[in-house]
Parts: sequence; structure tokens; C-alpha cells
Amino acid sequence: MLVHEVAHMWSYGMVGDSHFRDPRLDEAFATHAESVAFPVSEDAVAQALGTPGEVGAAIDRFDSAADHSRRVYRTGGAALVAAREAAGAEAFDAALRCYVSANAWTIATPDDVSRALEELPAALDVLTEAGALDE
Repeated sequence: MLVHEVAHMWSYGMVGDSHFRDPRLDEAFATHAESVAFPVSEDAVAQALGTPGEVGAAIDRFDSAADHSRRVYRTGGAALVAAREAAGAEAFDAALRCYVSANAWTIATPDDVSRALEELPAALDVLTEAGALDE
């Protein structure tokens, strides 16, 4: 989808990551951008979050390309949608703008996401439960 690819201008283009170690930091965020532009149902989010396997695995920890796609894109994107809902869209979006500003032109890590969302414990709880962030 075009929105997903344009979102990579920010998540991976502007804020980089180690795609091998942390693929969710670009792919899940780009999928999340799709969901902001074209909202998904609560049922779809709940179903994706109920899928087994943590979102935060490195590339070599996925069983297949389909497993990677399911966990990183689908479940990771759903976790961000749920985190945004839990924290409130305005606060979550403001925190993501701060994340981009603080990490522009660097290689970000999950700890950088945690720091950006530290004032939004409900969002952190959702992302931690999904395995997108370390506890």
C-alpha cells in the first residue's frame, strides 16, 4: 500500500533501525501509519494481538517469511494501533513526533521507543505485552 511505503520516509528513512535486530521499528510503524489513514476494526486488532509469538524478534528468529510478515507487520502494527488507543491518539501522536525528532538521522532501538512513550504507561503496557518492547 502506498501509505505504508510513504511512511518509510519517517520510519527507516528518517529514523533508522537495525532491520536485522529490530524489524518492527520500521515495518510495524509503517503498518501502523496505514491504520491511522485507513482505520481497522477493533476485531482485526484483537485478532492480530491474539496471534502467538512476540513481535520483537530478530530476523533470524522467525520460522518463515510468512511468520515474519504475520508477527512484524500484522501483530506489530496492531500493537501500535492498540497502544495509540490506550494512550489517546493526541498524546500518542505527540510522543511519536518527539521520537522522530529525538532520533532523526540515527539508528533507533526499542529503548528509544520506550523513552518516547514513558509518559504513556498504557501504551507501554500494550507494546510490552505484545513483545514489541522489553520489560
